[in-house]
Amino acid sequence: MTQVVETKKLSRAEKLAARAEVLAKRIASDTEAYNEITAELDNAAKLSSVAEGSVVSVKLGRKFADKDTTRVVQATVLGVREDEDGAKQYKVTYGSGFEADVVVVGAASIVGVGAGVDFVTGEPLVG
Repeated sequence: MTQVVETKKLSRAEKLAARAEVLAKRIASDTEAYNEITAELDNAAKLSSVAEGSVVSVKLGRKFADKDTTRVVQATVLGVREDEDGAKQYKVTYGSGFEADVVVVGAASIVGVGAGVDFVTGEPLVG
Protein backbone atom coordinates (compact mmCIF):
# COMPACT_ATOMS: atom_id res chain seq x y z
CA MET A 1 0.00 0.00 0.00
CA THR A 2 1.45 3.32 -0.99
CA GLN A 3 0.90 6.47 0.92
CA VAL A 4 0.19 9.66 -0.97
CA VAL A 5 1.66 12.81 0.46
CA GLU A 6 -0.01 16.02 -0.46
CA THR A 7 2.27 18.91 -1.22
CA LYS A 8 1.15 22.44 -0.79
CA LYS A 9 2.25 24.88 -3.40
CA LEU A 10 3.97 27.81 -1.70
CA SER A 11 3.11 31.34 -2.64
CA ARG A 12 5.80 33.72 -3.85
CA ALA A 13 5.83 35.48 -0.46
CA GLU A 14 6.23 32.17 1.43
CA LYS A 15 9.12 31.15 -0.84
CA LEU A 16 10.84 34.49 -0.29
CA ALA A 17 10.31 34.29 3.47
CA ALA A 18 11.81 30.79 3.57
CA ARG A 19 14.80 31.90 1.48
CA ALA A 20 15.31 34.96 3.71
CA GLU A 21 15.32 32.73 6.80
CA VAL A 22 17.95 30.44 5.27
CA LEU A 23 20.11 33.43 4.35
CA ALA A 24 19.75 34.98 7.81
CA LYS A 25 20.97 31.74 9.43
CA ARG A 26 23.91 31.55 7.04
CA ILE A 27 24.82 35.20 7.68
CA ALA A 28 24.71 34.65 11.45
CA SER A 29 26.93 31.57 11.14
CA ASP A 30 29.39 33.31 8.81
CA THR A 31 29.52 36.39 11.04
CA GLU A 32 30.39 34.25 14.06
CA ALA A 33 33.15 32.48 12.10
CA TYR A 34 34.44 35.83 10.83
CA ASN A 35 34.60 37.25 14.36
CA GLU A 36 36.52 34.20 15.60
CA ILE A 37 39.03 34.43 12.75
CA THR A 38 39.62 38.17 13.18
CA ALA A 39 40.11 37.65 16.93
CA GLU A 40 42.73 34.99 16.19
CA LEU A 41 44.45 37.31 13.70
CA ASP A 42 44.53 40.11 16.28
CA ASN A 43 45.96 37.71 18.87
CA ALA A 44 48.62 36.53 16.40
CA ALA A 45 49.59 40.13 15.65
CA LYS A 46 49.89 40.93 19.36
CA LEU A 47 51.93 37.79 20.00
CA SER A 48 54.30 38.62 17.14
CA SER A 49 55.18 41.85 18.95
CA VAL A 50 56.24 40.00 22.11
CA ALA A 51 60.00 40.20 22.55
CA GLU A 52 62.55 40.22 25.34
CA GLY A 53 61.47 42.75 27.97
CA SER A 54 57.76 42.68 27.02
CA VAL A 55 55.22 42.60 29.83
CA VAL A 56 52.64 39.83 29.35
CA SER A 57 49.83 38.18 31.26
CA VAL A 58 50.42 34.44 31.55
CA LYS A 59 48.00 31.72 32.61
CA LEU A 60 49.75 29.21 34.85
CA GLY A 61 48.61 26.09 36.69
CA ARG A 62 46.34 23.19 35.81
CA LYS A 63 42.71 22.20 36.03
CA PHE A 64 41.86 18.96 37.75
CA ALA A 65 38.51 17.26 38.23
CA ASP A 66 38.45 18.15 41.92
CA LYS A 67 40.38 21.46 41.92
CA ASP A 68 41.55 24.29 39.71
CA THR A 69 45.05 25.66 40.31
CA THR A 70 45.10 28.03 37.33
CA ARG A 71 45.94 31.67 37.86
CA VAL A 72 46.92 34.61 35.69
CA VAL A 73 50.11 36.47 36.57
CA GLN A 74 51.87 39.46 35.09
CA ALA A 75 55.30 38.47 33.84
CA THR A 76 58.29 39.87 31.98
CA VAL A 77 59.67 38.03 28.95
CA LEU A 78 63.32 37.04 29.37
CA GLY A 79 63.67 35.41 25.97
CA VAL A 80 61.82 34.00 22.95
CA ARG A 81 62.72 30.81 21.11
CA GLU A 82 61.19 29.73 17.82
CA ASP A 83 61.16 26.02 16.98
CA GLU A 84 61.76 24.63 13.49
CA ASP A 85 58.00 24.31 12.97
CA GLY A 86 57.44 27.98 13.83
CA ALA A 87 56.05 27.45 17.33
CA LYS A 88 57.38 29.91 19.88
CA GLN A 89 58.32 29.38 23.49
CA TYR A 90 58.68 32.22 25.95
CA LYS A 91 60.87 32.25 29.06
CA VAL A 92 59.16 34.56 31.53
CA THR A 93 59.72 35.68 35.09
CA TYR A 94 57.09 36.69 37.60
CA GLY A 95 57.15 37.70 41.23
CA SER A 96 59.88 39.76 42.82
CA GLY A 97 63.00 39.34 44.86
CA PHE A 98 63.78 35.90 46.24
CA GLU A 99 60.19 34.80 45.48
CA ALA A 100 60.59 35.37 41.72
CA ASP A 101 60.03 32.36 39.48
CA VAL A 102 61.14 31.66 35.92
CA VAL A 103 59.04 29.43 33.66
CA VAL A 104 58.89 28.50 29.99
CA VAL A 105 55.43 28.80 28.41
CA GLY A 106 53.93 28.37 24.97
CA ALA A 107 51.99 30.99 23.05
CA ALA A 108 48.66 29.54 24.25
CA SER A 109 49.56 30.42 27.85
CA ILE A 110 49.97 34.12 27.05
CA VAL A 111 46.52 35.65 27.54
CA GLY A 112 47.49 39.30 27.23
CA VAL A 113 50.26 41.61 26.10
CA GLY A 114 50.97 44.72 28.11
CA ALA A 115 50.38 45.49 31.74
CA GLY A 116 47.65 42.97 32.51
CA VAL A 117 45.41 43.39 29.47
CA ASP A 118 43.18 40.61 28.10
CA PHE A 119 43.53 39.92 24.34
CA VAL A 120 39.86 39.50 23.58
CA THR A 121 38.12 42.07 25.78
CA GLY A 122 40.89 44.62 26.25
CA GLU A 123 39.93 44.66 29.94
CA PRO A 124 42.52 44.60 32.75
CA LEU A 125 43.25 41.15 34.14
CA VAL A 126 43.01 40.56 37.86
CA GLY A 127 45.29 37.98 39.40
